[in-house]
Amino acid sequence: MPAGRSIAAMAAGSGKDRAVGRRCRSGSPGDAGPWPVRVRDAGADGACEFDAGAIVFADWVRLKCRYGCPEFGRRLSCPPYTPPLEELSAAFAGYARALLVWVEVDGAAEEPAARRRLHEALLELERAAFVDGHHKALALGVGPCLWCGDEPCPADGSCRQRERLRPSLSGCGIDVFATAARAGVELQVAADERAAVKLLGLLLIE
Repeated sequence: MPAGRSIAAMAAGSGKDRAVGRRCRSGSPGDAGPWPVRVRDAGADGACEFDAGAIVFADWVRLKCRYGCPEFGRRLSCPPYTPPLEELSAAFAGYARALLVWVEVDGAAEEPAARRRLHEALLELERAAFVDGHHKALALGVGPCLWCGDEPCPADGSCRQRERLRPSLSGCGIDVFATAARAGVELQVAADERAAVKLLGLLLIE
């Protein structure tokens, strides 16, 4: 999808969404478990656990990747390299719990560093979940892969940093706005370059 703030940044939530590691609307009541401390320690600003069945796939999402994103075809984290929607939907059906993870950004100038911080946090959380016995844990980031800067992925499909490569939410056909709404996190499009936004990632837990 385009890297603009109205699409990839996914945009601003209200102050009530600033709590770290809270339960989402579709989550079980009570304590949020180990995630509040882990999210903070990993460097993210907030997260909420929810039912993985609330994740929404839509064909139109990947159309917006193909038509409008300047990174289309340049990153292994995104179409046309990500699996078909049917394959992804079937794989996600094997998960029951997921964690929306976000970092908060005050303006467009801060987004590159914030995206890196989010991806690093997601990888750390994925590792923590795996060590805890959630062997299926898998992270998904926001926007095109960033580990090699502006350098495109090799044409032969190889990856310079395979251990850190993770697919993007939009590249997997996930409707982030609808998914967040089902989870109880309100998002709005940020039309102003100076607006505060949330960059969202996802951790599939079990």
